[in-house]
Amino acid sequence: MAKISKIDGRSVHPLLASAPQKKEERGTLLTYFHIAKNSQGKTQRMKHVVIELILNLLPAIILGITGWITQRNPPQNINTTYGFRTKLAMKNHDTWTYANRIAPLVMLRTAFRLAVLGAALTFLVPIVVGQIVVYIAMVVLMLYDVRIVNAELAKIFNDDGSRK
Repeated sequence: MAKISKIDGRSVHPLLASAPQKKEERGTLLTYFHIAKNSQGKTQRMKHVVIELILNLLPAIILGITGWITQRNPPQNINTTYGFRTKLAMKNHDTWTYANRIAPLVMLRTAFRLAVLGAALTFLVPIVVGQIVVYIAMVVLMLYDVRIVNAELAKIFNDDGSRK
Protein backbone atom coordinates (compact mmCIF):
# COMPACT_ATOMS: atom_id res chain seq x y z
CA MET A 1 0.00 0.00 0.00
CA ALA A 2 1.31 3.44 -0.96
CA LYS A 3 2.35 5.78 1.81
CA ILE A 4 0.13 8.86 1.92
CA SER A 5 1.97 12.19 2.12
CA LYS A 6 0.78 15.48 3.58
CA ILE A 7 0.85 18.71 1.58
CA ASP A 8 -0.59 21.88 3.10
CA GLY A 9 -2.28 19.73 5.72
CA ARG A 10 -4.04 17.56 3.09
CA SER A 11 -3.44 13.87 2.45
CA VAL A 12 -2.02 13.29 -1.02
CA HIS A 13 -1.01 10.16 -2.95
CA PRO A 14 2.80 9.85 -3.36
CA LEU A 15 2.67 10.32 -7.14
CA LEU A 16 0.84 13.59 -6.70
CA ALA A 17 3.12 14.67 -3.89
CA SER A 18 6.08 14.73 -6.30
CA ALA A 19 4.28 17.03 -8.77
CA PRO A 20 4.89 20.77 -8.71
CA GLN A 21 2.37 22.48 -6.47
CA LYS A 22 2.20 25.87 -8.17
CA LYS A 23 -0.90 26.09 -10.32
CA GLU A 24 0.92 27.68 -13.25
CA GLU A 25 3.50 24.85 -13.36
CA ARG A 26 0.94 22.06 -13.85
CA GLY A 27 0.39 20.78 -17.37
CA THR A 28 3.60 22.11 -18.87
CA LEU A 29 6.56 20.36 -20.40
CA LEU A 30 8.61 21.34 -17.35
CA THR A 31 6.15 19.47 -15.11
CA TYR A 32 6.99 16.16 -16.74
CA PHE A 33 10.72 16.68 -16.51
CA HIS A 34 10.45 17.83 -12.89
CA ILE A 35 8.47 14.72 -11.95
CA ALA A 36 10.77 12.48 -13.99
CA LYS A 37 13.80 13.77 -12.07
CA ASN A 38 12.16 13.12 -8.72
CA SER A 39 13.43 9.75 -7.52
CA GLN A 40 10.19 8.77 -5.77
CA GLY A 41 7.97 8.37 -8.83
CA LYS A 42 10.38 8.53 -11.77
CA THR A 43 9.47 5.34 -13.58
CA GLN A 44 5.80 5.54 -12.69
CA ARG A 45 5.48 9.10 -14.01
CA MET A 46 7.30 8.23 -17.22
CA LYS A 47 4.88 5.32 -17.68
CA HIS A 48 2.01 7.77 -17.25
CA VAL A 49 3.49 10.08 -19.90
CA VAL A 50 3.79 7.15 -22.32
CA ILE A 51 0.19 6.10 -21.63
CA GLU A 52 -1.01 9.70 -22.13
CA LEU A 53 0.90 9.87 -25.40
CA ILE A 54 -0.66 6.61 -26.63
CA LEU A 55 -4.15 7.75 -25.63
CA ASN A 56 -3.70 11.10 -27.35
CA LEU A 57 -2.34 9.44 -30.51
CA LEU A 58 -4.94 6.66 -30.64
CA PRO A 59 -7.51 8.57 -32.77
CA ALA A 60 -4.79 9.52 -35.25
CA ILE A 61 -3.52 5.94 -35.41
CA ILE A 62 -7.01 4.53 -36.01
CA LEU A 63 -7.78 7.17 -38.64
CA GLY A 64 -4.42 6.63 -40.34
CA ILE A 65 -4.90 2.86 -40.50
CA THR A 66 -8.44 3.31 -41.84
CA GLY A 67 -7.21 5.75 -44.50
CA TRP A 68 -4.35 3.44 -45.47
CA ILE A 69 -6.64 0.41 -45.77
CA THR A 70 -9.18 2.38 -47.78
CA GLN A 71 -6.45 3.69 -50.06
CA ARG A 72 -5.03 0.20 -50.65
CA ASN A 73 -8.43 -1.50 -51.03
CA PRO A 74 -10.96 1.04 -52.27
CA PRO A 75 -14.54 -0.20 -52.54
CA GLN A 76 -15.30 -1.25 -56.11
CA ASN A 77 -19.08 -1.09 -56.03
CA ILE A 78 -21.45 1.43 -54.49
CA ASN A 79 -22.52 0.13 -51.09
CA THR A 80 -23.79 1.39 -47.74
CA THR A 81 -21.14 -0.33 -45.64
CA TYR A 82 -17.63 0.59 -46.81
CA GLY A 83 -16.26 3.72 -48.44
CA PHE A 84 -17.03 7.43 -48.63
CA ARG A 85 -20.83 7.55 -48.58
CA THR A 86 -22.64 10.81 -49.29
CA LYS A 87 -25.55 11.45 -51.66
CA LEU A 88 -23.32 12.89 -54.37
CA ALA A 89 -20.66 10.20 -53.97
CA MET A 90 -23.28 7.47 -54.38
CA LYS A 91 -24.95 8.93 -57.50
CA ASN A 92 -23.09 6.69 -59.95
CA HIS A 93 -19.94 4.62 -60.33
CA ASP A 94 -17.90 7.60 -61.61
CA THR A 95 -18.64 9.78 -58.55
CA TRP A 96 -18.14 6.78 -56.25
CA THR A 97 -14.72 5.97 -57.70
CA TYR A 98 -13.53 9.58 -57.57
CA ALA A 99 -14.75 10.16 -54.01
CA ASN A 100 -13.14 6.95 -52.76
CA ARG A 101 -9.87 7.86 -54.46
CA ILE A 102 -9.51 11.25 -52.72
CA ALA A 103 -11.17 10.52 -49.35
CA PRO A 104 -8.30 8.31 -48.03
CA LEU A 105 -5.78 11.05 -48.85
CA VAL A 106 -7.84 13.55 -46.88
CA MET A 107 -8.12 11.04 -44.01
CA LEU A 108 -4.35 10.51 -43.91
CA ARG A 109 -3.78 14.27 -43.79
CA THR A 110 -6.25 14.55 -40.92
CA ALA A 111 -4.56 11.65 -39.11
CA PHE A 112 -1.23 13.48 -39.35
CA ARG A 113 -2.78 16.68 -37.96
CA LEU A 114 -4.35 14.75 -35.07
CA ALA A 115 -1.03 13.04 -34.33
CA VAL A 116 0.78 16.37 -34.10
CA LEU A 117 -1.99 17.83 -31.94
CA GLY A 118 -2.11 14.76 -29.67
CA ALA A 119 1.65 14.66 -29.19
CA ALA A 120 1.79 18.37 -28.37
CA LEU A 121 -1.12 18.17 -25.94
CA THR A 122 0.53 15.31 -24.06
CA PHE A 123 3.19 17.72 -22.83
CA LEU A 124 1.14 20.90 -22.60
CA VAL A 125 -2.08 20.11 -20.74
CA PRO A 126 -3.42 17.56 -18.25
CA ILE A 127 -4.63 14.29 -19.77
CA VAL A 128 -8.35 14.97 -19.35
CA VAL A 129 -8.09 18.26 -21.21
CA GLY A 130 -5.86 16.69 -23.86
CA GLN A 131 -8.29 13.84 -24.46
CA ILE A 132 -11.27 16.19 -24.74
CA VAL A 133 -9.44 18.48 -27.17
CA VAL A 134 -8.19 15.56 -29.31
CA TYR A 135 -11.62 13.95 -29.61
CA ILE A 136 -13.38 17.25 -30.33
CA ALA A 137 -10.71 18.04 -32.94
CA MET A 138 -11.21 14.58 -34.46
CA VAL A 139 -14.97 15.10 -34.87
CA VAL A 140 -14.53 18.63 -36.27
CA LEU A 141 -11.78 17.56 -38.69
CA MET A 142 -13.74 14.52 -39.86
CA LEU A 143 -16.79 16.69 -40.59
CA TYR A 144 -14.51 19.13 -42.37
CA ASP A 145 -13.06 16.23 -44.41
CA VAL A 146 -16.54 15.26 -45.59
CA ARG A 147 -17.09 18.85 -46.64
CA ILE A 148 -13.77 18.97 -48.50
CA VAL A 149 -14.45 15.76 -50.43
CA ASN A 150 -17.98 16.88 -51.28
CA ALA A 151 -16.63 20.23 -52.48
CA GLU A 152 -14.15 18.41 -54.71
CA LEU A 153 -16.96 16.27 -56.08
CA ALA A 154 -19.08 19.38 -56.70
CA LYS A 155 -16.24 20.94 -58.74
CA ILE A 156 -16.20 18.01 -61.15
CA PHE A 157 -19.76 16.64 -61.07
CA ASN A 158 -23.25 18.11 -61.39
CA ASP A 159 -25.94 17.37 -58.80
CA ASP A 160 -27.22 14.50 -60.93
CA GLY A 161 -23.75 12.86 -61.01
CA SER A 162 -22.84 13.79 -64.59
CA ARG A 163 -19.48 15.41 -65.27
CA LYS A 164 -19.42 19.18 -65.77
